[in-house]
Amino acid sequence: MKSFGRALDLLEEWTLFTAVMAALLGLLLSVILRYGFHITFAGADELVRNTIIYTSFVGLSVAIRKDRLIRVDALAQIFPRLKRLLALISLMAVIFFALLMIRFGGELMMMMLRTGQSTIIWNMPLWILYAILPFSGFLMIIRSGEQIWKLWHDDGIESMGQKNT
Repeated sequence: MKSFGRALDLLEEWTLFTAVMAALLGLLLSVILRYGFHITFAGADELVRNTIIYTSFVGLSVAIRKDRLIRVDALAQIFPRLKRLLALISLMAVIFFALLMIRFGGELMMMMLRTGQSTIIWNMPLWILYAILPFSGFLMIIRSGEQIWKLWHDDGIESMGQKNT
């Protein structure tokens, strides 16, 4: 199971790195062409937009893994005995949201696949872009499961919330 987790870590980290570097290089090329040669490279805008979408959704999974989700922990501070229960409720809410992403994102992806729509400049099929929704939901469920496991088995409650204060 640890090797699967490491492989998933590498997938997340390297695809995020590669996507951001591609967007930065696209923007750099766009700026050089625009101000150096007075040529407009509109493809850079679409690349950056799609990269922001991808990095936002995959970044959710990384945030869960690193326990960096934004949360209000006032009740946990007032009632320390409820800290574990409140953390579990928070993670269950994330899993519920991820299930919604899988269901409705999958429906959107299938609709784009059926209609054959594509992006304007790169002519990339839109179903590929929409596939990030169910994929990200799946990653979020895996990462939430890992956090629940840590919460109950590794005494992870001691470290949970410490980074947020």
